[in-house]
Amino acid sequence: MELGIFIGAHRFAPSKSHNSRKKYIVMDSEPYRYQRFISDLGGQDIRAYGTNKDGQVEAVIQQVRDFLRTSSRRKLPGPDFFHSRYIDFMTELPIICDAEHLDIQKLTYRDYLDCVLGWLVGSGE
Repeated sequence: MELGIFIGAHRFAPSKSHNSRKKYIVMDSEPYRYQRFISDLGGQDIRAYGTNKDGQVEAVIQQVRDFLRTSSRRKLPGPDFFHSRYIDFMTELPIICDAEHLDIQKLTYRDYLDCVLGWLVGSGE
């Protein structure tokens, strides 16, 4: 769903409705970059994860993991666990794509999602 529509549905939803209970995180590569082109995000807690390719994945994983841990009562492993699993998946993704006759450079979102789900099932998750 488009971010503005989602935020509006969340903000104006009747209390205790499905939309009013949803949590969300908005992330950008640079702090305050969004202010140049999206005025509707004023007052939102936008999380910056940086543009350093070496640390970008780890930063995103940490932000999402911490958000999920804070917004739910579920216990979660630390970000290093999720980063390790991500590296495992990315290492196996070319093999998965070959087996499914998919071009890794042309994966649709649905193809990528199917690869992730298949890998999770195959790895016992």
